[in-house]
Amino acid sequence: RLAILGAALVAYVVSEALFHESGVLAAAVAGIAIGSLPIPHKEQVEEFKGDLASIAISAVFILLAASLQPSDLRALGWRGAAVILTIMAVIRPSRVFLSTIGSELRSNEKWFISLLGPRGVVAASIGTFFGLRMTDAGFAEGKGLEALVFGVVLATVLIEGSAAGWLARKFRVMPQH
Repeated sequence: RLAILGAALVAYVVSEALFHESGVLAAAVAGIAIGSLPIPHKEQVEEFKGDLASIAISAVFILLAASLQPSDLRALGWRGAAVILTIMAVIRPSRVFLSTIGSELRSNEKWFISLLGPRGVVAASIGTFFGLRMTDAGFAEGKGLEALVFGVVLATVLIEGSAAGWLARKFRVMPQH
């Protein structure tokens, strides 16, 4: 596990030293190459990768949210809350249903994905990036963008995430044993 992690880190560092901003791509290619090899204890490596991914995602959320204050969320007001609810109740389900046209997914599965699909490390990082850039450029709305993105993430995690078991039973997507 550590040798494979070391190989990915070496690929990242060497690539960054040669070409700026190429390290992530090099690490991804190294991961694909290593993943296609018949290595022993592959299940343990995949479990380790999952653990590292969880830690990394948690760290990204903590670092991105570090500049956000509770007052920034309160500043969104009822309009911000309306946007957040619209994203959760209309935009996300519409996106899921449109993107799964022609798939084998049943309607109940699409609704479950709409409510509990991935909820935000990419959106949070991009929203924070653009929010910081806007603030640096003198636009006061940059902080509002960051707050809105984190408001969506928080609302989906707290509201929809806490209801995951109930929603799985309601939409009958529990695995059958």
